[in-house]
Amino acid sequence: MKEEISLILDEFELFSKIEFEDRIEYTFWARADFDIDEIDLTEGQKLKWFTKAEAEQTQLAYGFNEIVERFYNQAPFLRVSSIAGRR
Repeated sequence: MKEEISLILDEFELFSKIEFEDRIEYTFWARADFDIDEIDLTEGQKLKWFTKAEAEQTQLAYGFNEIVERFYNQAPFLRVSSIAGRR
């Protein structure tokens, strides 16, 4: 996160571990409060928030549709947590 968007995450949680045919993908998540218009994007093309419906209609690379679907279905963001990001 620091390299891509200059965001330092002090705390984060393992969200999922999925074994794909070519790799094991570990995905982490953290609760953070920031305005994406103020993020300094150093890698990638664009930052954008997606609704569940928008994410379902978007073909993501590397099997990430499965990970995003699990994220919305398990909704860890609805749990009470003290996890936060800082810049």
